[in-house]
Amino acid sequence: MLTAVRFRALAIVLGLLAAAGASVLAATIATHGAVTRQFGWTVVPGSGTYVVRVLPDSEDGRALRDGDRVIALNGDRRAERVSPLLMRALLAGPSYTVTVERAGAEVTVPLTTRT
Repeated sequence: MLTAVRFRALAIVLGLLAAAGASVLAATIATHGAVTRQFGWTVVPGSGTYVVRVLPDSEDGRALRDGDRVIALNGDRRAERVSPLLMRALLAGPSYTVTVERAGAEVTVPLTTRT
């Protein structure tokens, strides 16, 4: 049973966690809020993985192909399970690599975002 004292302690801890999250978000927006990056590709879910869709008229279309299966982003293989769209939002610089499976072989492609 949750007593009033435990409830208050839980409420304080949750409030502190929310405040910490908000301050990290605010700092990120203050640092990077005006920066937008353009990627020439996106992904769609497919058979338990993510598959590349190259955007029309993109420079990345020369390196990536529709149907490439995303394996890693900057060597991080979590991109295979977690949305690569989420992971690429966390990329630190303009240059990065995408490792894909194409025709049964792994191919690592160096790419650069445009601002």
